[in-house]
Amino acid sequence: FDLDVHTVVGMGAYPFPELSPAGLEALVEQALALADAAEFAGRQYATLSGGEQQRVQFARVVVQLLAAKPAGEYRVLFLDEPIASLDPRHQVALLRAVSRLTREHGTAAFVVLHDVNLAAAWCDRLLLLADGHQVALDTPARVLTEEQMERVYQLPARVLDHPERPGLPWVLFRSAAGIDRSY
Repeated sequence: FDLDVHTVVGMGAYPFPELSPAGLEALVEQALALADAAEFAGRQYATLSGGEQQRVQFARVVVQLLAAKPAGEYRVLFLDEPIASLDPRHQVALLRAVSRLTREHGTAAFVVLHDVNLAAAWCDRLLLLADGHQVALDTPARVLTEEQMERVYQLPARVLDHPERPGLPWVLFRSAAGIDRSY
Protein backbone atom coordinates (compact mmCIF):
# COMPACT_ATOMS: atom_id res chain seq x y z
CA PHE A 1 0.00 0.00 0.00
CA ASP A 2 1.21 3.47 -0.88
CA LEU A 3 0.89 5.39 2.39
CA ASP A 4 3.30 7.67 4.13
CA VAL A 5 4.43 6.92 7.66
CA HIS A 6 2.46 9.80 9.17
CA THR A 7 -0.76 8.36 7.71
CA VAL A 8 0.02 4.83 8.92
CA VAL A 9 0.65 6.06 12.47
CA GLY A 10 -2.52 8.17 12.36
CA MET A 11 -4.51 5.02 11.54
CA GLY A 12 -4.20 4.16 15.21
CA ALA A 13 -6.88 6.77 15.87
CA TYR A 14 -9.43 5.40 13.35
CA PRO A 15 -11.64 3.97 16.13
CA PHE A 16 -11.88 7.49 17.58
CA PRO A 17 -13.48 9.76 14.95
CA GLU A 18 -14.26 12.33 17.66
CA LEU A 19 -10.54 13.15 17.92
CA SER A 20 -9.86 16.60 16.47
CA PRO A 21 -7.31 17.00 13.67
CA ALA A 22 -5.08 18.97 16.05
CA GLY A 23 -5.43 16.26 18.70
CA LEU A 24 -4.56 13.57 16.18
CA GLU A 25 -1.54 15.52 14.97
CA ALA A 26 -0.28 15.90 18.54
CA LEU A 27 -0.71 12.17 19.22
CA VAL A 28 1.05 11.18 15.99
CA GLU A 29 4.00 13.45 16.77
CA GLN A 30 4.18 12.16 20.35
CA ALA A 31 4.02 8.53 19.22
CA LEU A 32 6.60 8.96 16.47
CA ALA A 33 8.98 10.57 18.96
CA LEU A 34 8.39 7.83 21.54
CA ALA A 35 9.04 5.14 18.90
CA ASP A 36 12.17 6.96 17.68
CA ALA A 37 10.57 7.12 14.24
CA ALA A 38 9.92 10.85 13.73
CA GLU A 39 12.53 11.00 10.99
CA PHE A 40 10.36 8.67 8.86
CA ALA A 41 7.15 10.74 9.05
CA GLY A 42 7.26 11.88 5.41
CA ARG A 43 8.57 8.65 3.92
CA GLN A 44 6.53 5.97 2.21
CA TYR A 45 5.90 3.10 4.59
CA ALA A 46 6.75 0.47 1.95
CA THR A 47 10.27 1.89 1.53
CA LEU A 48 11.22 1.30 5.17
CA SER A 49 13.29 -1.62 6.42
CA GLY A 50 11.64 -4.29 8.57
CA GLY A 51 12.96 -2.71 11.76
CA GLU A 52 11.81 0.75 10.71
CA GLN A 53 8.36 -0.62 9.91
CA GLN A 54 8.29 -2.29 13.33
CA ARG A 55 8.94 1.08 15.00
CA VAL A 56 6.22 2.74 12.91
CA GLN A 57 3.72 0.03 13.88
CA PHE A 58 4.63 0.55 17.53
CA ALA A 59 3.94 4.28 17.07
CA ARG A 60 0.53 3.41 15.54
CA VAL A 61 -0.27 1.30 18.60
CA VAL A 62 0.78 4.16 20.89
CA VAL A 63 -1.61 6.52 19.08
CA GLN A 64 -4.46 4.05 19.59
CA LEU A 65 -3.56 3.54 23.23
CA LEU A 66 -3.36 7.25 24.03
CA ALA A 67 -6.42 8.21 21.95
CA ALA A 68 -8.48 5.61 23.81
CA LYS A 69 -7.47 6.63 27.30
CA PRO A 70 -9.85 8.99 29.06
CA ALA A 71 -8.50 10.48 32.28
CA GLY A 72 -8.38 7.96 35.09
CA GLU A 73 -9.08 4.95 32.89
CA TYR A 74 -6.68 2.00 32.91
CA ARG A 75 -5.38 0.49 29.66
CA VAL A 76 -3.50 -2.69 28.81
CA LEU A 77 -0.93 -2.91 26.04
CA PHE A 78 -0.36 -6.31 24.41
CA LEU A 79 2.80 -6.55 22.30
CA ASP A 80 3.82 -9.73 20.50
CA GLU A 81 7.53 -9.69 19.66
CA PRO A 82 7.76 -5.88 19.47
CA ILE A 83 11.55 -5.97 19.17
CA ALA A 84 11.69 -8.43 16.26
CA SER A 85 13.72 -6.97 13.39
CA LEU A 86 15.23 -4.27 15.62
CA ASP A 87 18.92 -3.71 16.24
CA PRO A 88 20.06 -3.69 19.90
CA ARG A 89 19.85 0.11 20.20
CA HIS A 90 16.25 0.18 19.04
CA GLN A 91 15.32 -2.90 21.08
CA VAL A 92 16.33 -1.05 24.23
CA ALA A 93 14.68 2.18 23.04
CA LEU A 94 11.38 0.42 22.39
CA LEU A 95 11.43 -1.39 25.74
CA ARG A 96 12.27 1.91 27.43
CA ALA A 97 9.26 3.47 25.65
CA VAL A 98 6.99 0.68 26.89
CA SER A 99 8.32 1.21 30.40
CA ARG A 100 7.62 4.93 30.08
CA LEU A 101 4.05 4.26 28.93
CA THR A 102 3.46 2.07 31.97
CA ARG A 103 4.80 4.71 34.36
CA GLU A 104 3.43 7.90 32.82
CA HIS A 105 0.11 6.75 31.38
CA GLY A 106 -1.11 4.14 33.85
CA THR A 107 -0.77 1.37 31.30
CA ALA A 108 -0.08 -2.28 32.01
CA ALA A 109 2.00 -4.10 29.40
CA PHE A 110 2.06 -7.75 28.41
CA VAL A 111 5.06 -8.23 26.16
CA VAL A 112 6.03 -11.45 24.39
CA LEU A 113 9.81 -11.72 24.23
CA HIS A 114 12.02 -14.67 23.37
CA ASP A 115 15.18 -13.03 24.71
CA VAL A 116 15.04 -14.08 28.35
CA ASN A 117 17.77 -11.62 29.35
CA LEU A 118 15.87 -8.64 27.95
CA ALA A 119 12.72 -9.95 29.61
CA ALA A 120 14.55 -10.15 32.95
CA ALA A 121 15.95 -6.65 32.55
CA TRP A 122 12.68 -4.95 31.59
CA CYS A 123 9.84 -6.93 33.15
CA ASP A 124 8.66 -7.04 36.76
CA ARG A 125 7.11 -10.47 36.32
CA LEU A 126 7.65 -13.22 33.78
CA LEU A 127 5.33 -15.91 32.49
CA LEU A 128 7.35 -18.82 31.13
CA LEU A 129 5.51 -21.10 28.72
CA ALA A 130 6.36 -24.47 27.21
CA ASP A 131 4.13 -25.95 24.52
CA GLY A 132 1.47 -23.39 25.40
CA HIS A 133 1.39 -24.34 29.08
CA GLN A 134 2.49 -22.29 32.05
CA VAL A 135 5.79 -23.40 33.56
CA ALA A 136 6.31 -20.46 35.91
CA LEU A 137 4.87 -17.05 36.74
CA ASP A 138 6.91 -14.94 39.13
CA THR A 139 9.79 -12.50 39.35
CA PRO A 140 12.67 -12.92 36.90
CA ALA A 141 14.91 -14.37 39.63
CA ARG A 142 12.36 -17.08 40.42
CA VAL A 143 11.42 -17.88 36.83
CA LEU A 144 14.83 -17.90 35.15
CA THR A 145 16.43 -20.89 36.84
CA GLU A 146 18.81 -23.32 35.18
CA GLU A 147 16.33 -26.16 35.63
CA GLN A 148 13.46 -24.25 34.02
CA MET A 149 15.61 -22.88 31.18
CA GLU A 150 16.86 -26.37 30.30
CA ARG A 151 13.36 -27.83 30.54
CA VAL A 152 11.76 -25.21 28.31
CA TYR A 153 14.55 -24.57 25.78
CA GLN A 154 16.18 -28.01 25.86
CA LEU A 155 19.65 -26.47 25.96
CA PRO A 156 22.20 -26.58 28.77
CA ALA A 157 21.93 -23.28 30.65
CA ARG A 158 23.83 -21.34 33.26
CA VAL A 159 22.11 -18.62 35.25
CA LEU A 160 24.53 -16.04 36.61
CA ASP A 161 24.19 -12.70 38.33
CA HIS A 162 24.02 -9.94 35.75
CA PRO A 163 27.48 -8.32 35.64
CA GLU A 164 26.07 -4.79 35.97
CA ARG A 165 22.88 -5.42 37.97
CA PRO A 166 23.55 -7.81 40.87
CA GLY A 167 20.50 -9.86 41.80
CA LEU A 168 19.20 -9.84 38.23
CA PRO A 169 19.50 -13.22 36.51
CA TRP A 170 21.58 -13.48 33.37
CA VAL A 171 21.03 -16.63 31.33
CA LEU A 172 23.75 -18.18 29.21
CA PHE A 173 22.72 -21.04 26.97
CA ARG A 174 25.89 -23.07 26.78
CA SER A 175 25.68 -24.37 23.23
CA ALA A 176 24.50 -20.96 22.02
CA ALA A 177 27.53 -19.32 23.65
CA GLY A 178 29.96 -21.60 21.84
CA ILE A 179 30.91 -23.53 24.98
CA ASP A 180 29.62 -26.80 23.58
CA ARG A 181 30.20 -27.18 19.85
CA SER A 182 29.34 -30.86 19.57
CA TYR A 183 26.35 -31.46 17.34
